[in-house]
Amino acid sequence: MTGAGGFVGIGVVSSLLKDSEKEVVAIVRRRVKALPDHCQLELLDISNLDEFNFPDDVEIVIHLAAKIEGLSSYDEFFQENVTKTENLATLSQSKGVKRFIFLSSLKVNGEQTKSGEAFFADSTPRPEDFYGISKYEAEQRLLALASKSAMDVVIVRPPLIYGVGVKGNFALLVKLVKKVKVLPFRSIKNFRSMLALENLVDFIKLCADIKRSPKAKNEIFLISDDEDISTGDLLKKIAGAYQVNLRLFYVPHALMSFFARILGRSSLCLRLCGSLQADISKTRNYLGWKPVITMEDQLMKMAQAESEELN
Repeated sequence: MTGAGGFVGIGVVSSLLKDSEKEVVAIVRRRVKALPDHCQLELLDISNLDEFNFPDDVEIVIHLAAKIEGLSSYDEFFQENVTKTENLATLSQSKGVKRFIFLSSLKVNGEQTKSGEAFFADSTPRPEDFYGISKYEAEQRLLALASKSAMDVVIVRPPLIYGVGVKGNFALLVKLVKKVKVLPFRSIKNFRSMLALENLVDFIKLCADIKRSPKAKNEIFLISDDEDISTGDLLKKIAGAYQVNLRLFYVPHALMSFFARILGRSSLCLRLCGSLQADISKTRNYLGWKPVITMEDQLMKMAQAESEELN
């Protein structure tokens, strides 16, 4: 599995080591303290596949590694997220791998939905930024490879993922709730799909078991907690988990958008105030999958883990 040292990767590897009878190989850039040494295989850059001693008898490859930000051009995103993915999949196919699981992104579908009008797995892709475009192109390369080989491909498009160890935008929301405690989101009536890490881990494990998920072959799946939520309600749930007395006050959406444009934070305002919903009916119908943890319980585990770390 690539990307094993990241937030999602550590969760997947830890769960596989606990529950799977098969050997797990975690490909990391450098040693990860959160994972046992015996399962880690260091590879600084997966573009150096000529120097990569591909383990024998690998049945499933889970490809999580990707560049989300920090690159300045599409060519750089293409190299990181398309070329490296295609090269790894080609090598996997040549080594007799049976299934290649690719963690894509809901950003392939687009950046925003109208309230109550969710994206479906077969919705026309409309990626807008370099990251989303590169993920879509990688999907197309993988499906093309699968169409002419014995190796099948499973593509997973998650929304924002949160859980113990999360960083980025969700960690920023938690910090705002804990530090500021008074936030201007009472007027926001949006709906956003989100994904608890434990739900994503459970779904990846299902797809990694070909006997349990034969219908996943060469399919694209949207996945979420299946409980869409407004930004205001999300902040309230975070406050409840972290035992914070949060107060939301009213600021018109138009005024928030105006100041966001002035400050150059329009994209952040869109994520906080806009809707982005994923319909997971195909995931349920094809694979019989349903979330294994609620948002409240995942947030409580995050708060508990932080408390234990501080103590």
